[in-house]
Amino acid sequence: MTVLLGVLLPTLARLYALDDSRAGQFFAIQFLAATAASSAYRWTAGRWPAGRVVGFSYLLMAAGAAFFSIPGLAAAQAGVGVYGLGLGFNIASVNLAAAQWGRGDAVRALNLLNMFWGAGAVAGPALTAKALASWPLSWVMDGLAALLALAALASVLVWRSTPSRKAVPRESGLQAAAFPWRTFLFLLLYVGVENCLSGWLPSLGIRRLSLAPATAGFAQSAFWLAILAGRGLAAISGGGRAGLWMVTGLGIAMAGVVLAIHGSGAALFFAGALMAGFGLGPQFPTAVALYQQRAGPAAAWIGVLFAGGGLGGAVLPWLLGLLSQRAASLALASHAILLPLAALLPLCWRERRVR
Repeated sequence: MTVLLGVLLPTLARLYALDDSRAGQFFAIQFLAATAASSAYRWTAGRWPAGRVVGFSYLLMAAGAAFFSIPGLAAAQAGVGVYGLGLGFNIASVNLAAAQWGRGDAVRALNLLNMFWGAGAVAGPALTAKALASWPLSWVMDGLAALLALAALASVLVWRSTPSRKAVPRESGLQAAAFPWRTFLFLLLYVGVENCLSGWLPSLGIRRLSLAPATAGFAQSAFWLAILAGRGLAAISGGGRAGLWMVTGLGIAMAGVVLAIHGSGAALFFAGALMAGFGLGPQFPTAVALYQQRAGPAAAWIGVLFAGGGLGGAVLPWLLGLLSQRAASLALASHAILLPLAALLPLCWRERRVR
């Protein structure tokens, strides 16, 4: 659901005659909604068991997908906003639970969790693009709503069979006072970059290389396949030299972005998507794990940190759409992705010696 807009955007732009600046508003809607939900997570975590939070999040996502059965642009925007709320609750609760139960190695646990999350991000765009080639948008989204409703039921049943436990303990006043600005800014920039690439790669392939929409959708899947590989390697290596791997990954990602923008032919375009994804793979879960290890079991600001990530996802892809509209070239505007990537380097350089 997080990466769904990338493959939906060409269809939505065609249905509602959207230019890039208006199409980019969908990213702002999804991630601002996720930001609001993540900000409220500290309130829900102390009152609801984790299983109930996760089940509720899937119900919100199912309701958002069902909105696409209603004709009109406003209904599509409302649907994206509702499933964005579900994503905000889901990502915060599941990541913190995995960090707490990681048997002493939060870096390994969160990279492993996000590797499985990446499997959905790999399969989702390819399957959705194939489905949209055969069926109307409303049918595809109704099927997705049914799957999400089943996920809500499964989450409640699975968590009910485990010992009852709140998503996070109550935080102390001391922990609440120490706001992790570096991690907040890192997640804001990282999630923005990730969603600029994930959300606009299919459109870039269609416009720059005249790829068919279904083929361009596979570029998004390739991007997430490489993210999955990067997180898998990080999970195998655990927390050793986590910060150094983050710095190296950012360099690989920058090279991949340049190749995707300038590479001649589909092969180099897909190679750039793979490099960018591989380099970005361990960044998000490792940053969250390093914060959780420093903050202790309460991790008081975890919801606000995910809200920062949601804010980046809302603003940066939308700004990229505005730049594309002004420059009359998505390829030219995509050079701007290199700026937040470069800004991430000094933020994680200090972590290069962390074990």
